[in-house]
Amino acid sequence: MQVRVLLILILSSVLITHAKVDNFTCETPADIVMLVDGSGSIGPLNFQTVRSFLERFVRSFTVGSNQTRIGLVQYSWDPRIEWHLNTHSTKEAVIDAVRILPYKGGGTQTVGAHKRT
Repeated sequence: MQVRVLLILILSSVLITHAKVDNFTCETPADIVMLVDGSGSIGPLNFQTVRSFLERFVRSFTVGSNQTRIGLVQYSWDPRIEWHLNTHSTKEAVIDAVRILPYKGGGTQTVGAHKRT
């Protein structure tokens, strides 16, 4: 299986509120790591909008160990791995994880989001 890496960088609630995933589907296996801003500038209400966007986005893929694998890192002061690529093996499991994704809060340090935890 050819592995393709796609990095989704979600910088602010402005991007989230204007982004739409309409009738997009991807059948090609891929590794997707979503980088989500969970800083205090987003706020709890906008973070729920982030969760809604992520759920719609995940629905676009065929998730599985030999299909698309999805990981998520949330950052504010520092990055936090919420789940690895091999943590969830079904679309439903990823969506469940998105729905309960905790809001991190803290200062916005976009420059440090790429650092390993």
